[in-house]
Amino acid sequence: MENEREAKYIEEIKRCMAEGDNGSLLEVLNEYIGFMREFERFEEGYKLSEQILNLLNEMGLKETIPYATSLLNIATLLRAGGRLDDSLSLYKEVEEIYEKLLPKDAMLRASFHNNRSLLYQEMGKLQEATDELN
Repeated sequence: MENEREAKYIEEIKRCMAEGDNGSLLEVLNEYIGFMREFERFEEGYKLSEQILNLLNEMGLKETIPYATSLLNIATLLRAGGRLDDSLSLYKEVEEIYEKLLPKDAMLRASFHNNRSLLYQEMGKLQEATDELN
């Protein structure tokens, strides 16, 4: 199953690149990061993260919702890989963008707070974790 899923990701990445479809490529790379996280292939995920950041910059998407959402995915990968301080730094950047661009009741905010709560829990900061959930 893992190999089949990965083959589909790779095939889709190649298709997007061949067609110059950067929007779809960004989506697939973000999903692929989740796959890497799921199978604890963190170093490969970190390399994909660099590709995502480069693509976002090429597309002129810095300080946008897609940019922040990609950072959220990368921060979650970093958290799962044990790079807690790096993860926290990205979560702070996500928060700044979401504060500027999203309504208070947006579902993306719920995902953000849930993920940052997990980070604080792993850091042993239980009050901060609770605050995020509230």
